[in-house]
Amino acid sequence: MKTKVFNITIMVILAAAGLMFLLYPSKSLSIAVLVLGAGMILLGIIIGVSYLVKKEKEKKDLVSLIFGGVLIVLGIVDIIIQDTVISIFPTIAGILVALGGVAGLVQSIRQKNKGKDWKYMAAVSVTSVILGVIMFIRGFDKETILRVLGAALLYLGIIGSVNAMEEKPSEPSAPASPAAPTGEPWS
Repeated sequence: MKTKVFNITIMVILAAAGLMFLLYPSKSLSIAVLVLGAGMILLGIIIGVSYLVKKEKEKKDLVSLIFGGVLIVLGIVDIIIQDTVISIFPTIAGILVALGGVAGLVQSIRQKNKGKDWKYMAAVSVTSVILGVIMFIRGFDKETILRVLGAALLYLGIIGSVNAMEEKPSEPSAPASPAAPTGEPWS
């Protein structure tokens, strides 16, 4: 049940962000860049603190500590050079949309191999790759990209919320039963 509430909450946040990008694209981008920077700093701090509070017996992963530090630095840089981040947004967005499309294609192939419906996912993924490439080569201005992004987030948020609400809780697995006696004295 907690996962369902979490998923619905995330989807509502996506839908709200999408609506903001649709209605107020430029202002939303400025806010999103600041939130992204603050989020990276917060996540970096959480990763660093969790590394430091681990006991010696627990396995400490130095890579996670370095990753946390990198996130903090990137978050600070993101906030300091916000105008630069905003100016390269179309390129970054194009790369991310294209990569998302490629990931969707991989997922649709997995769906096909499982015998599930895959054609819609593949069509949307191919469209995402094409849009990502166009965005990367700056075929759209920033406002148009933000509105398309807003529409996509709104769509994903609504569809994801509906799917999460319809999701049935998984049934707990039955405990393993002890081996049945065979009746033989030496078993």
